[in-house]
Amino acid sequence: MAERARGSSPAVTRLGSAREHGGARGPASSSQRWGFGGLLCGGALVAVAIAAAAAGHLGELPVMVALAIVTPPLVVTDVREHRLPNPLVAFAALGLLLAYCLDWLLTGSLDPGAIIIGMLVGAALLLCSVLGGLGMGDVKLGAVLASAAALVHPSLAGVLVFLAILFGGLQSIIVLVWTRDRRRSIALGPALLAGYWLPVAWLAAAHWV
Repeated sequence: MAERARGSSPAVTRLGSAREHGGARGPASSSQRWGFGGLLCGGALVAVAIAAAAAGHLGELPVMVALAIVTPPLVVTDVREHRLPNPLVAFAALGLLLAYCLDWLLTGSLDPGAIIIGMLVGAALLLCSVLGGLGMGDVKLGAVLASAAALVHPSLAGVLVFLAILFGGLQSIIVLVWTRDRRRSIALGPALLAGYWLPVAWLAAAHWV
């Protein structure tokens, strides 16, 4: 028995080491390894962003491209870990700032409406977070997305909020039916991002098709 135990200890040690580092075959990091599908999705979103910019929204191109880059890792990380990494959200916010600057250079003025809409949506999401319904990552991402959508057209921010609530509600129902656990949390990031990209893609398609 002693020899068998000693013989198996290296395997046990390797197993323990693998568990400490996330498993021998587990993903290294959700925000770093999202695979070929993520690259394909990101490329498609960049194409949508360029099409939308060419359709008359050139000033919004920086934020659309930034969001296209961070959307796949944000979705994967939120679904797997229920968090939205600050560096990715900050990258999107930087794209929004550049979009404001480019829009100002092209038009000669800033769009205060988009700034106000982003602040209002952010404040509403912050209230939900204080009440315990959302994480701060959702608050920050929602504010950036709402302002970016309003920069394209003010009505798009309303569409974004509606679609995010719709998709989030459907996701909650599916999770509740599947798990029977009312305390089970959902990833709201994908719903927010879908609420942004669907109307942007619709505008691009309506112009070019």
